[in-house]
Amino acid sequence: MPDSIRGIQSAIDHGWLDPDPTTGIAGGLVKLLAHILAGGSITADTFVPAVTVGRRVNLDTIQEAFNHVGVEANIRNEGVDKRATEVFPADDASVLGRCLITMGATAGKKTELESFPTIIFEVPLDIQKSVAQIYVAHRAIEYPQKETMVIREKRSESYLEGLRELLTQVTGEPVTIGDQTVTISANAARVLNKA
Repeated sequence: MPDSIRGIQSAIDHGWLDPDPTTGIAGGLVKLLAHILAGGSITADTFVPAVTVGRRVNLDTIQEAFNHVGVEANIRNEGVDKRATEVFPADDASVLGRCLITMGATAGKKTELESFPTIIFEVPLDIQKSVAQIYVAHRAIEYPQKETMVIREKRSESYLEGLRELLTQVTGEPVTIGDQTVTISANAARVLNKA
């Protein structure tokens, strides 16, 4: 069987091709997409997705995101000085990466992504809120003396506007964009921090 046919069959077997937006697989893919957009990448040459562990996004959370779409996760660079710990799929990695690209991720430089993926607005509101929480956990800067948070991104204005729209939609509170920043009001931050 040719690799391309095997890849398509693998995507079908996992439920990654055209999943119903109201199903668990669709929600899992969209949440994984959020991890990629905010704290990960997809290699341009092999299409393997990986997510970096951060201060507010731990190893278990990322492994769970991969498990939710039906793949086990491997870890690289854990405990290696000056290298970020990354989590990536153990199996069907390039197939999953290609599926995430069709959903709006990009291979290679994330800054070249022109707009925020519209698929995020097609899933139920509870999944959208999870996406917002994932994004904020990876990217938002917190300040010790105030509840306002800021996301700094070298992204297109269209991308930042889509991110602002998502955050406003799920919180019902003010979120603004500036020069390569998205400012999350204290009220919006409180909504996002509710479990």
